[in-house]
Order: sequence, then C-alpha cells, then structure tokens
Amino acid sequence: RQQRNTSTMRLGLLATALAALGSTAATENTCVTMSIADYGDVTIELADDQTPITVANFLDYVDSDFYDGLIFHRVIENFMIQGGGYTSDLTEKKTNSPIKNEASVGLSNTYGTISMARTSDPDSA
Repeated sequence: RQQRNTSTMRLGLLATALAALGSTAATENTCVTMSIADYGDVTIELADDQTPITVANFLDYVDSDFYDGLIFHRVIENFMIQGGGYTSDLTEKKTNSPIKNEASVGLSNTYGTISMARTSDPDSA
C-alpha cells in the first residue's frame, strides 16, 4: 500500500461522527491518512483499481494541500458528513475541473465509505 498524509482538517466537535471508515478491497490500494482536529487520524483506503480517475483527482487535491484547514460543513445524522469545500468562515474554495463519473463500477456508498460530491450532472465531481 502506498501511504500519503494530509494535514489537519478542522472539525471541532463533529469529528466523532466519523467513526469507522470502511475499506474497498485490493491489497495494493493507496491509503491516505487524514488528521482531524479534536479527533485524530483516519486512514482512507482508495479503490485505485476500480476508480482510477477519482483516485487520481482526490490525490491531486491531497498533494496540493487543498483540504488543509477546511471544515465538515454538512452533517446529517445517520446519513452522511460532507466536507472539503469550505473554510471555517464558510468561504468556498475553488476546485479543479470536473471528472468523469466512475459510479458504474459497482461500488456502493455504504456506511464508512467516502465519495466525491457532485451536482445533478453525473460528470461534475
């Protein structure tokens, strides 16, 4: 596994909502460690073999320190946590160009998984 680290992503008290991140499979998938303020480290295993475009896009953001200092801006109990787009004063960060949707590979958004947010356009993540 290739290991990458992100810097601190501010969260405050909402961090406890990130209980257990699941993993998606192959032994050679890239793993990213996210340090969350007031919570600790969370390791995210990426599905390199199944979603190479999404993984490359996510790693571009990680490698550019895009997520540093961002907050989780939407938390819906027992459903989802959304973050990665806003600073603590709710200023929206400019994102990279959208990527092709790889949802057709059969992975599901189950408890503990991560995914890219998009608009009503399937290829807008």
